[in-house]
Amino acid sequence: MVKHGSLYAETSVSRIITTILVSILLVSMVIFAVVLNIYFRHFISDIVSSSLHNTTQRQVEYINLWFDQYLLKVNSMVQNKEIRSLDQQRIEAFLSRQHDDNIIFDSLLYINREGYSIVNTRYYSGIYYGDRNYFKSAIGGKSYIVGPMVSRTANRPVFVFAAPVVSDEADAPAGVVVGVIFMDSLASRLNAVDPAVNGITYILSYNDMIAVADGISNTAAFDTIGEKYMRDDGIKAVLSGGTGVKRYAGVDGKAVLGSYRWIAQRNIGIVTEVPVQNFYDRVISMTFTAIGLIGIVSAAMLIPFAIFMRRTIVTPLKEVAYRASRLAEGHLDERMEYRSRNEIGRVAEAFNYMADNLQASYQELQLDKEELEAQQAELIEKNSLLERLSITDALTGLYNRGYMTNRLAGDLSYSLRYGQPLSCLMMDLDFFKAVNDMYGHQAGDLVLKQLAQIISMNVRKSDVVIRYGGEEFLVICPNTDGNGAIMLGERIRQAVREHDFDISNGGKRIRMTISIGAACIEPHDIKDIVQAERDIIAQADSALYMAKGDGRDNVKLFAK
Repeated sequence: MVKHGSLYAETSVSRIITTILVSILLVSMVIFAVVLNIYFRHFISDIVSSSLHNTTQRQVEYINLWFDQYLLKVNSMVQNKEIRSLDQQRIEAFLSRQHDDNIIFDSLLYINREGYSIVNTRYYSGIYYGDRNYFKSAIGGKSYIVGPMVSRTANRPVFVFAAPVVSDEADAPAGVVVGVIFMDSLASRLNAVDPAVNGITYILSYNDMIAVADGISNTAAFDTIGEKYMRDDGIKAVLSGGTGVKRYAGVDGKAVLGSYRWIAQRNIGIVTEVPVQNFYDRVISMTFTAIGLIGIVSAAMLIPFAIFMRRTIVTPLKEVAYRASRLAEGHLDERMEYRSRNEIGRVAEAFNYMADNLQASYQELQLDKEELEAQQAELIEKNSLLERLSITDALTGLYNRGYMTNRLAGDLSYSLRYGQPLSCLMMDLDFFKAVNDMYGHQAGDLVLKQLAQIISMNVRKSDVVIRYGGEEFLVICPNTDGNGAIMLGERIRQAVREHDFDISNGGKRIRMTISIGAACIEPHDIKDIVQAERDIIAQADSALYMAKGDGRDNVKLFAK
């Protein structure tokens, strides 16, 4: 066991040695830093000027790519079948999805051939755009980019991308898709072209609009070019068509190093500025880098001390970290060996104590978890059983009438949406009451069970068989017209006619027949889902009574 006095003595010696070594290191770092600081001040300005020039060049390339990219995106939109359908609802749904996927667009519009917007994903529609040059160009068959210009609705400078829409039925454009992007959205992206510059970028236009992107605060905004911005020599130079890199007074009167250029192809100018004060920040940064180099050299001189520290502190701490990570990964039986009672030994002892408690707690939690999972599984099974019982017929195992309402409404909605017919078969066993009267209700139940099996075996997987009530059964047939319903009904009728119904569990057998009424509804006849549901059931029921009245054992289709 280590005595306290000995421990404190060792600690004091360690502090003295560390203090001396650190002092030598700091003095060396300060001397070297002063020399480098003087040197860095002379050439840092040239480095920043070259960087600004290259940044401006990359910004110009990015702007051209940016315009081409979003014009291509708008051109791809007009090729979509939803747009070319010229259906207002489909166009609005498609442009809304595109707006959600491309949040850089402030809005997406569809303008008809008469010049009125009939879809606007952000603002109100019905505005006349027929006098705008981009509309005239696009409706003439040519994609067009215009801007910056002031938006009527947002009252902000924007770029407009317009492309003609040509339907499948006509060669001439039937309308125009327009994408609107704020000018400050482009400005904010220019700072990302070269984040290392960390300055302010301006985008200017001849119509006195300016977008400002501050790379320091990572914000973008727009304004008008007034007296405030005309104090900036770079802004004045670029509005005169100038290009260059130089030091001058910025908007706030402080010295900046700026690069400016007018892009005639896009009718905009860009100015990127870095405060001169930032140069000194870079000098300080480079000085600290130099200090780091000195630190590396000094560290190489202190290798013996580092070896000692590694052997006595670093290696044991790595052991602690390794064991702790293993414990965190779930190896709860992980423990540490400790041979001494110093600080590391005490840490190991505390670690083992913590691991013991954690393992015991985990085992208790596992038992609780298993019990909870078993209870949850039992609850899920019971809920599933209750749900099945609520929608199925206890005797036949088929869906019951309560399930039919929701299912039929859903199938009618599907038919309306996808333009498919839907049919229903209403069927009733002939003279079933006589079976109950002559052989008893148990025999009748056996007949109903066998009938449910016969119907289920003769329908498609997409069809739904329902016990409607008593000896009446209903089959919902999606995507089936009247002829298909008659064919299915005949197949079921024939199968029933040929079946020997067992009415005494292996004893006496009888023959039965069935009457079937069919009804079909086309999607154009569905005006209201609830009313359509009532109509098709009533029509199938009416057709069933026609089959009964026509001698039974036949299939009738409701005639509208």
